[in-house]
Amino acid sequence: MTGNRPPNILCVVMDTVRAEDFPGGPRPVAPTPFLDRLQRESVLYPRAVSPSSWTIPSHASLFTGLYPWDHGVHNRQDIRLAPSLPTTAEILRPAGYRSAALSANFLLGPESGLSRGFDLVAWGEWWEGYLRGIRPLRPPHVFRLGDPPPVQPAEARRGRRWQVVRSMAPLLHRYPGVLDAAGRSLGRLIGRAPSDADGGHVASWIEPALSDFVKAQAPESPVYVFVNLLEAHEPYFPTHEVAPRFTDWVKYARVRQDRHGWLSKAWDPEPGAMERLRAMYRASVRSLDERVRRLVNVFEEAGRWENTLMVLTSDHGQALGEHDLFFHMLQVDEAEVRVPLWVRWPHAESGGTTARGWASLVDVLPTIAEAAGVVPPVLPRTVPLSKLMGDDRRGPVFSIADGILSDPMLRGLEGERRHAFDRVWVAAYAGDWKLTLDAEQDAPHAYRIDRDPGELDDLWSPANPTLEPLVTSARDVGRRMQGTRPAALTDETEARLRAWGYL
Repeated sequence: MTGNRPPNILCVVMDTVRAEDFPGGPRPVAPTPFLDRLQRESVLYPRAVSPSSWTIPSHASLFTGLYPWDHGVHNRQDIRLAPSLPTTAEILRPAGYRSAALSANFLLGPESGLSRGFDLVAWGEWWEGYLRGIRPLRPPHVFRLGDPPPVQPAEARRGRRWQVVRSMAPLLHRYPGVLDAAGRSLGRLIGRAPSDADGGHVASWIEPALSDFVKAQAPESPVYVFVNLLEAHEPYFPTHEVAPRFTDWVKYARVRQDRHGWLSKAWDPEPGAMERLRAMYRASVRSLDERVRRLVNVFEEAGRWENTLMVLTSDHGQALGEHDLFFHMLQVDEAEVRVPLWVRWPHAESGGTTARGWASLVDVLPTIAEAAGVVPPVLPRTVPLSKLMGDDRRGPVFSIADGILSDPMLRGLEGERRHAFDRVWVAAYAGDWKLTLDAEQDAPHAYRIDRDPGELDDLWSPANPTLEPLVTSARDVGRRMQGTRPAALTDETEARLRAWGYL
């Protein structure tokens, strides 16, 4: 808190951005002029870990300060946050904060329970990630605190529209470049095509909605804004940057992005496909430079930026061929769970500092509460990020993978391949070590992650006393994850997950 004025809070999740490719990582994309400026104003946490390798559990941890086995939002239990667990927005409300959640990711609407407590919630639709050539004029969905709960037309979802989503979703991931080309043609036809600067952006309604929300608040009222940006989430499309000629575009547009086919071994990436996929992914990460700049610009124009705490992070990473893995959600390798985490304190205090300790998304809530001068719930596994600048963390940080969401996706998976993916995996980090555990088989692996970030040299030994507390805590997490019972998905949730390729 600065004087008697609590800071504004801006929390931006760049969905699916892995630490390796972000500025500050070992292979940062460039150029990123605005992020370079923001980096100089921020404290960087290069040892940051997401609590899960997919969206919903990670965001639940971000908003509650709890790990997945504590908040219960994962596919081994439920993917809706229990009403009894307070969220960041609810904790800040008594301190006078007005809040907004603006999410390009359609999984973060009110149905998940993750947006509970926000004054304004706006979220996108599944097609925005595919039809990026059409610039939406306004959010597809809006909910305001005090409105009746949004009614999900479950019966309609069992009808024709829901069946179309079920049948078409796997096809959309095979050659999404074709759909992108159709969307750009349609955007030009109806006069809603984006400019070159906006060409790869998803949910371009976010910045205007943010500006309208901030302008509507009294200058003395602090604001808390959460934003989810979806540029780096699959599907990926060839931009002029990576495919300047039509022949290049055709080569990139032909790259399949077929999670189902890859899982079942019905399809293996052809030679060169993974390199083209990485190029498109890195271009999408680079495009976030402009989007983050526009979000900050809203706060600058409103005269709020100097007294703003900004958290910039990601909910999980993305596997692009490492360990023969594709996309995310499946395991706890570095590409999937190591994420960027920057904190820009008000007035850029301590800017340019690199923190020492291991950090997690569960630490964001106590960090925000500390800055706002409010008392958070008892969160024994968390540490305010201000405490990790010069000190190591006392206990480990964790990440989990919770298996595959649906039986249809498991068809064709047998033997070792099924064992590799439909399991609870736990990662525990402390000091220079990372320990991973197959919870069902009780099979630990250990890596000196400081000098072996590719996890190539397994150094597990039960005789190593340094690893004993890590494997003990990982086993406890595995038991707690396996001791839960999955809840049934609603038709609405199933349709949304299927459209994104999770089912």
